[in-house]
Amino acid sequence: MVHKKTVCLSGMIFIITSLIGLLAGFVGGLLGVGGSTIIIPALIIYLSYTAQGYTGQSQHLLQAAAMICNVFIAAPSIYAHRRANAIMADVIVWLIPSALAGIFMGVAVSNSRYFARHNGKYLATGLAIFMAYVIVYNLIRFFSKTKLTDEYEKNPPPLPPWKIICVGVPMGLTAGLLGIGGGILCVPAQQLLLKLPLRRAIANSAVTIVFSA
Repeated sequence: MVHKKTVCLSGMIFIITSLIGLLAGFVGGLLGVGGSTIIIPALIIYLSYTAQGYTGQSQHLLQAAAMICNVFIAAPSIYAHRRANAIMADVIVWLIPSALAGIFMGVAVSNSRYFARHNGKYLATGLAIFMAYVIVYNLIRFFSKTKLTDEYEKNPPPLPPWKIICVGVPMGLTAGLLGIGGGILCVPAQQLLLKLPLRRAIANSAVTIVFSA
């Protein structure tokens, strides 16, 4: 009887986590984000209903697991973006190193005594606040009268490196601190600051996520 219960529990865990991964992969491939915005909240909700509950102490483990998944979520989409000639080499050559610099800083802050161990719940709170901001921002953009596809140049002139760095560092910093891929910040930042069309912003983000994650 105990053995059967263990098998059933293992099967349920496998099914639930597989569904979470499937949804994260679909959203990541569609929008050019790493998938952490699905994986981490979904795992927190799931763990909250287990016998052990969720206290926030394992937040770093969830972030680490999500970042590992981000590599495999973003990598396959690069081939499709490359075939569509959507990746901008002159952008990612600055975006990747600046994101890496930001992620090292973010991880250092995440592992500090203010967020580590029993203070891991603060990271979960920070992620919730960030997610709320993203939802509000996108709702405003969605209901605005401006046509998002027409407002940016499809073939922009060469971009100054400092502008690209201003996108990459916050992307990496947020990724390192909250354990997200960074695409959810990088894509709109490229649209607003670099004036890039959505397709190119998603492609550049996907390439950068593989390196930063």
